[in-house]
Amino acid sequence: MIDPKSKFIDFKNNKMLEIIFNDIASLVKKIKKSKKISMAQAAEMSILNTEIMEQFINLINHMTDNDYNDGKESSMIESCLDFQDLCLYIKNIDKYENDFDLTKIPNFH
Repeated sequence: MIDPKSKFIDFKNNKMLEIIFNDIASLVKKIKKSKKISMAQAAEMSILNTEIMEQFINLINHMTDNDYNDGKESSMIESCLDFQDLCLYIKNIDKYENDFDLTKIPNFH
C-alpha cells in the first residue's frame, strides 16, 4: 500500500506541468494585483485547473496502478469528481488512515 504522505511525485521533467504552474502563477499575480477577476480570467483559471487536474490524475495513476496504460481509462479514477474525492481523502488521511485503500474510491457526496 502506498503512503500518500511520504510518496512524492517527481515531475521536474514534465514540461506540461511547468507551463501550467507558470500560467496559473502569472494569472494569480494579475488577479491579486488588481483585486478583481474578469470573466475571461475566471474561464482561463477554470481551464488551467482542469488541465492540472488531468496531469495529476495521470501522475497518480502511474504511481498507483502497476498495470496503468496510457491508452486505457484508469479503473481507480474515472472522473474529476472522483479525483476531487481522492484529494479530499488524501488530505484527511490521518482521519481515515485505518480504512485507507487506494483501490477504493471514497464517496463524500
